[in-house]
Amino acid sequence: MRPLIRPARPSDGAALARIDFATWSPLHAVTERPAAPADPFFTGHREPGEHLVAEDGAELLGYAVLRCPVPLPAFAHVRQLQGLAVREEARGRGVARALLRACADEARAQ
Repeated sequence: MRPLIRPARPSDGAALARIDFATWSPLHAVTERPAAPADPFFTGHREPGEHLVAEDGAELLGYAVLRCPVPLPAFAHVRQLQGLAVREEARGRGVARALLRACADEARAQ
């Protein structure tokens, strides 16, 4: 299975919030575990244009966050991977690899 990688849409927010909540781990989190999935997922610090999603049919399998780390002109050419999450049942199927390749392609294009 090779997932379709595409830019996130505002309508993906609820599914991405569920993936984010399900994959939350104390090993990498800088905040306490949320009580429930983020609602809304896309906010002022999370925008659809910074997310790529992996899709199999109409089902989202995971996402990656690629953004400029510092909002200054001197960093306009820099992109940083700031998040990667894949649903547990989709792991081991090349989803993360496809997302990472798409991030590299997107960073080169920007």
